[in-house]
Amino acid sequence: MILAATSSPLGLVCATLLVIAVGVLLYGFIEFDRLVRVEHQFYREAWESDGSPCGFFWGAPGSFPFAGYFSRNRAAFRWLFRTPAWVATSPEHSQLLRRFRICVITWNVVCLPLALGIIASFK
Repeated sequence: MILAATSSPLGLVCATLLVIAVGVLLYGFIEFDRLVRVEHQFYREAWESDGSPCGFFWGAPGSFPFAGYFSRNRAAFRWLFRTPAWVATSPEHSQLLRRFRICVITWNVVCLPLALGIIASFK
C-alpha cells in the first residue's frame, strides 16, 4: 500500500511532506515540553494553576505517568492563542512559545491539504 502510494511523483511528494511535517510536529512537542518544564521549575504557582500539566515526553519528577494529560492538552491549546504572563517576562521563553506555535501552524497547513487529498482520492 505504501509502496503503491509513493510510486507516482505526486505520491512521493505527499509522503515526503508528511515525513517533514511529522518531524516539525515532534519538534513542536519538544518545545512545548521545554515550556512546561520551565513553568514547573521557575513558575510553580502558574504551573499548578494550569492544572500541573505534563509534557508530551516529559513529566514532573515523582508524578504519575498520566497525571497532567488533560491539563497538557488544555495548556497546549490555550498557549497557541494566549501568551501566559510568565512567558512574556523572558525573551527565551517567548522564543520557545513562538517556535511551538510555528510548528503547530506548519503541521496544520501541511497536513490539512494532505488529508483532504487522501480523502478525495477514495472517491
